[in-house]
Amino acid sequence: FFRANKEKDLHGVHGKLVKKELLNDFTFVENKINEDIPYTYEMIKKAKNIVFVDEELYYYFKNSNGISNKSFNIEKMDLLDIWDDIYKRVEKEFPENIQLCIQNCKRARYTLLSKMFIDGYDKNNLELNRIHYELKRYVRKNYFDLLKINMSFSRKLLLTFLII
Repeated sequence: FFRANKEKDLHGVHGKLVKKELLNDFTFVENKINEDIPYTYEMIKKAKNIVFVDEELYYYFKNSNGISNKSFNIEKMDLLDIWDDIYKRVEKEFPENIQLCIQNCKRARYTLLSKMFIDGYDKNNLELNRIHYELKRYVRKNYFDLLKINMSFSRKLLLTFLII
């Protein structure tokens, strides 16, 4: 879940088969961009066994006009709320993994900053400019911690570029 060893991102809802009883007492949050993160956390937490099959068994349709493919907007900031909530839960439920969770909270902020750069954002929007400033400040402050996180060389290169 925390991608500590360069694992693939398992947060996406697609590609998971779960037993029905794992869904008991779980409310799927709709109309959020990153709704798959708390879902995945809950399923991994409840599962007794997890099997990973590294084989393409179906095709996933990615909507190029979907909300996650548009320029950066305020709705994408829900990623921080979700990771802050995951942090609180890990602190109580799996304190031995808190450092990995902290890394992912930092990675989430870097991810949002990189999305602002790659996807673009309305530079006339004062709120988005404030968000960009705060994210850049945070990422700059945590630069060396972020460099230690297992991620691709290209993401580390982008990280270095973004803080300049």
